[in-house]
Amino acid sequence: MWQIIYTIVNKDIFIASPLDVFKRFFELIKYSDFYRAIFFSFARIFCGFIFALIIGVSFAALSSFNKSIYTFFSPLVTIIKSVPAASIIMLVFIWLKSDFIPTFIAFLLVMPIFYINIYKGIFQTDKKLIEMSEIFRFSKFKKIKYIYIPSIMPYFVTAFSTGLGLAWKSGITAEILCSPIYSIGLNIKDAKIYLETTDLFLWTILIIIINLIFEKLSIKIIQMIFPYISDKIKKENSFETD
Repeated sequence: MWQIIYTIVNKDIFIASPLDVFKRFFELIKYSDFYRAIFFSFARIFCGFIFALIIGVSFAALSSFNKSIYTFFSPLVTIIKSVPAASIIMLVFIWLKSDFIPTFIAFLLVMPIFYINIYKGIFQTDKKLIEMSEIFRFSKFKKIKYIYIPSIMPYFVTAFSTGLGLAWKSGITAEILCSPIYSIGLNIKDAKIYLETTDLFLWTILIIIINLIFEKLSIKIIQMIFPYISDKIKKENSFETD
């Protein structure tokens, strides 16, 4: 389809040839700056994603057991969800160095996803199972391991998959706007300024590939640690394929 569209348009400035993008990839892999851009972009966005996971899950757990924390934290989450990413980036640009902005933006936009999903997973835990655990005097550790975690994991997987994609999109957007050195966003910005359509297509495809590889690997690791959610993930993937 890409080749057909390229043939119809027949203007390299509007759409790059698949063959040219392929050739350009093998040209860029000879230079160390190519790997530095990928590494530093991945590191910035990954750090923001991990912080979002830790903070989101922690505050969701605290909110589910303490209504005061929920009352305080929920409006903040709603505000963060409502504010456009570009506005946040422009505000943060005043306060932080450009290298830290992608990390902060990825954290700020992904954290509400983890918070909402994990809170919902805890809230949806079967009350009869909780009552049963109290009758049989389960310790807190057993309650968490055998009741809460199985209930939360499907919501966690959904938050993980959605949040990872959003982290990449928001992080790269932040890089394009604030242009930190050695970043995918800076290369995309330069490609746009100098009308290097081939480079623009190449970096965009690389973002998609890196995101997909990391997501698949992460989901596999989660499945290995929590095998009882494997069937649910397979059903969801089957549904998406259909």
